[in-house]
Amino acid sequence: MAITRIQTQALNEATGTSRSVTPSTAPTQNNCQVLQIAVNSGTSSRVSSISQTNCSWTKQAESYNSNGIGMEVWTCIAGSSPGTSITINYAASVTNTVIYSEYSGVDTSNPVNATGTSVDSDSGIGEGG
Repeated sequence: MAITRIQTQALNEATGTSRSVTPSTAPTQNNCQVLQIAVNSGTSSRVSSISQTNCSWTKQAESYNSNGIGMEVWTCIAGSSPGTSITINYAASVTNTVIYSEYSGVDTSNPVNATGTSVDSDSGIGEGG
């Protein structure tokens, strides 16, 4: 089965100790949900947890520079009747932006087969090249 993107939603920059994400349509059981979370905390504060009914979120990668600027990627295979609201909890108040995506056709037992990170000393965002 081919992997197909079902939906993507970008949330504008906000500051706080938590962030709610409400997908445009309810996630489908066995689809892979992905959160890309950019954080500018100025400290070592990070995502502390992500909660959603019938979905267990797993951190796949993170990369931060010494200024507390960076990115985390989390995934979840949606369980039966997954919740329609996702809450991202931070260790402290941080400025953040979030991209949510849902994919069908992903291997539910091994949704991620490779990860890698890179930190730019200025921006904290991984550089390619």
